[in-house]
Amino acid sequence: MGARFANAAWTLKDLLAHLASWAREFRSEIATVARKESFDYAIPFAMSILGPNQWNEREVQARRERTLEEIFREFDEATARLQDLVIEMEEPVLYQPTPFPLAPSGNPRERLPVAPALLVSGKCLHDRYHYAQIRKLLARFRE
Repeated sequence: MGARFANAAWTLKDLLAHLASWAREFRSEIATVARKESFDYAIPFAMSILGPNQWNEREVQARRERTLEEIFREFDEATARLQDLVIEMEEPVLYQPTPFPLAPSGNPRERLPVAPALLVSGKCLHDRYHYAQIRKLLARFRE
């Protein structure tokens, strides 16, 4: 069912690749903060339900040739490493607002200052949102 369309632009496999790309990105961002380094890039997008379309499309496109197994493995490994990083992170760092690469205003110089703990919570909500979509799609596909 991976080739079935989840929306007008993405297949179910693409949607899973989207989740894998963000799992990797969030893992990378938390690793950067844990090392007490700063970010040299931004992910700009206009504050809307559309989100960072350019970044999303580039990341999904980069995974189009991968198998579903590879996509699931990337998601699982990045998520597990993210969990390890959070457990290992010093508590003050975990709750200290940090300018992450997300730039909701669309201006790359105006990054989102948020505590890493809140960013990880956002990843969890993002995953839950899309997995709920996937469950609905799979139920519809089976009808």
